[in-house]
Amino acid sequence: MSRPIQRTRSEVDLVVMGYSAPDASPEARRSMTDFTILLSQLAMIDVSITALPSYERVAQLIFKGEIDLAWLSPIPYISLARRKAVVPIVSHHRGGDAHYQGAIIVGATSRARTLANLKGKRAAWVDRHSASGFVMPRVELWEAGIDPRTAFSSQKFYGSHDAVVRAVAEGKADFGATYARIAPNGSVKHGSWTQTQYAHQVRALATFGEIPSDVIAARADLDPKAREIITKAFLRMAKVTHGKQVIAGVFGADDFRRADLDSYERLRNAAAGAVEDGLLELDGFEDSSVDDDDGSGDRTMEIRPRARAESISDADVIEEEDIEVEVERPKLVVPRPQAPRPAAQPKKAAASSRPAVKPTAVRASPPRPAVKPVSPRKF
Repeated sequence: MSRPIQRTRSEVDLVVMGYSAPDASPEARRSMTDFTILLSQLAMIDVSITALPSYERVAQLIFKGEIDLAWLSPIPYISLARRKAVVPIVSHHRGGDAHYQGAIIVGATSRARTLANLKGKRAAWVDRHSASGFVMPRVELWEAGIDPRTAFSSQKFYGSHDAVVRAVAEGKADFGATYARIAPNGSVKHGSWTQTQYAHQVRALATFGEIPSDVIAARADLDPKAREIITKAFLRMAKVTHGKQVIAGVFGADDFRRADLDSYERLRNAAAGAVEDGLLELDGFEDSSVDDDDGSGDRTMEIRPRARAESISDADVIEEEDIEVEVERPKLVVPRPQAPRPAAQPKKAAASSRPAVKPTAVRASPPRPAVKPVSPRKF
């Protein structure tokens, strides 16, 4: 007769985890269900998963304390960590590597051979908070002497890496930004397009950067015992039966490890420089002010953009058919977290009803007067 498993108890019996899934397939949702079951078994805490329409929405809900755990891309994680709203749990690893690269992809038959050839073309981005799908490609283009605010005929957010690949493969965009992993010889070992039906319809025009992996983070006021139990469950996941298969199916990785915070600081510095140059509008990467409390308990943090940069604003739901160019959007207002709830009170998943989808846009702002072009890289 087997001995019963000794459970380390916490004051939390249910945690809610949010992740961005604007166009998740039925297969992807099944994989996420398998992951939820396995995490619940390893942590011995009930885990509820809620699919959300964007990186932005995931960040907003954990900032407000409405979810306990979040799968965050590096840019939202950095912003939330600087506000002390989250604590990192683990980051993804693939082949022992905690980093990946950005990639600019074009159609397989495209005549483009250098970044300079992209001028006047239609751009496909993932999300304004995506490190490889928006932030670092714009930095790379700027360093190559191309002003990403004005160089292209159109720019659209498609909400996910898969949607960007599909847009380029189907001719809806001339190029797109996504992620890849590069082999020692410089070839693409793995990319968002390499295991899809579009693998032979697109190719990498350029790869760049060393971007830290996504993070699983907990809200800062989550019960410390529960946080440690969940961390250990993630670290054990690859060591149990079918664990690696579950991790690969959901995260495209093969293991979880504790996050290397230094690598995120390097990315923060690069993104902050892009904000300073007026290339980006990112929460937590420039000066902000906090509204005075009027006694109502509804306090907000307003991110004030620099005068020279037009706002690239957020959208609750991002869908490719709803995104237009040259539509001015208001500044982002992010609610601050409310008072923490009692630790013993079970959490409920965020409500599924959502407001109507509005278009989001990229509006070009005037280029800086003194831009020194840099010769494009050779690929």
